[in-house]
Amino acid sequence: MRNEEILESALEKAAKVVCNLKCGLCPIHEDGFSGCPYDCREEILPWQCWAAHFKQIGESKGRTHEHGT
Repeated sequence: MRNEEILESALEKAAKVVCNLKCGLCPIHEDGFSGCPYDCREEILPWQCWAAHFKQIGESKGRTHEHGT
């Protein structure tokens, strides 16, 4: 498995755990939630929005470190 695949797998597992702890609720009420990249549809599962939320946080932290702030 490549590092990227391992990270994606870990992100999915973490998102599923957090989603379960939050009783399957979407992260829409979380601080800093910038919105899900998916349209809300029946086939979109809440853990997918959690994964997108975590990715967005990680990417914004990465940009912060790149700029030295």
